[in-house]
Amino acid sequence: MINKISFKNYKLFKEKQTLELKPITILIGKNNTGKSAVLKLMTLIEGSLNGKASNVFELKNDDVTSGDKFKDLIYGKFGRAIELELFQEDNIKGKEDILNVAVSVDIDADLPILENWSLKEVFEDKKENELLDFQRIDKSTYLNELDDTEYLCEFIGIYLTNYFYKDKPESSGTIYKIPFLKTDFIGSIREKSKQDYRLNSVGTKSHPDGRYLYDFLIRDYLTTDKKYFSKISEWIKEKFEGWELYIDVDSEPYHIELRREKLYINITETGMGIGQSLPLIIRANKPCDEETLIIIEEPESHLHPYAHAQLAQLFADSIKEDQNKRYLIETHSESFILRLRRLIVDNNHLLTKDDIRLYYVNFDEENNESTLKNIKIDHEGEVEWWPQDVFNESLKEVIGIRQAQNS
Repeated sequence: MINKISFKNYKLFKEKQTLELKPITILIGKNNTGKSAVLKLMTLIEGSLNGKASNVFELKNDDVTSGDKFKDLIYGKFGRAIELELFQEDNIKGKEDILNVAVSVDIDADLPILENWSLKEVFEDKKENELLDFQRIDKSTYLNELDDTEYLCEFIGIYLTNYFYKDKPESSGTIYKIPFLKTDFIGSIREKSKQDYRLNSVGTKSHPDGRYLYDFLIRDYLTTDKKYFSKISEWIKEKFEGWELYIDVDSEPYHIELRREKLYINITETGMGIGQSLPLIIRANKPCDEETLIIIEEPESHLHPYAHAQLAQLFADSIKEDQNKRYLIETHSESFILRLRRLIVDNNHLLTKDDIRLYYVNFDEENNESTLKNIKIDHEGEVEWWPQDVFNESLKEVIGIRQAQNS
């Protein structure tokens, strides 16, 4: 699966930015700096690589909307091409596959146009093997600059399905394996808990509001061993003052409840905290059949800071239990970050500094653009640097109190 992405001229990001996707990748920063745009870029790329797209890009991928119009994707709305580089390591062959694409948008028709498409391999000794380098001539004709030959190219999204010599259309070229990405996006506003649930025939993804995760929970409860339900309930019991999860399955629709001794309450009566966090708890325990980037906006929503840290630990535990899982998380929680840093130092946990990438998304008001800045974490959990005015609100308020007291 793709492990690194570079992008340019996308949304608020004018210059080239590079994002490494580690087992846990965290984005922090103030509001309206472009954090959500980075999260949604992952779904945009997946939609362009899965062989189902009707355009180079789709504005809506698995119910995640990236913009109202294609020009909304471009920095400044027009006059530039979005540039993407997708990196995928092949540990078996000791090489890295790099797919490079440039996509412009026809402003009059508001349609994305694939201008450049190239693919190369980079080996451990840094030697490069350029495979294809297509430059667009017209609608379906591209010049391969490696052999100075024109080809008729067939793309679905940015996935190259076939290409032919223009003067010999019966002769097709070699189709190479290209990087892939599978995502599962859960937004900041999860579905409000419901009084009852019915089973649905749904896919493997959660839906941006997490609604399909309840289906997984109920189906597992109906099995003999209740493998995942039991883990989820035990975690809730430990973190939520002894309450256990229970599902009334005597008849459909089913009722999801919390139980403590002889007291049963429907999850709709428990407040926003459990309703907003339960989909995330389920997703952390739900297995991934293949490598998957689980994208989460603001996991801390409606939770006490204590629970922020518990969720961070849950995600950290889950990547060690299921190596198909990776997380890309946007958070405003200091407790969430601190717990991950603490786990790096904790000898009883397997999390290492190489499992985490922490990025600060900064908006430069003078240049009117955003950038990604990597905050390195060492093996002691210490950060190399820290952005000004991030997570220091409490200190400011204490200073304000003292100043008011002395005035």
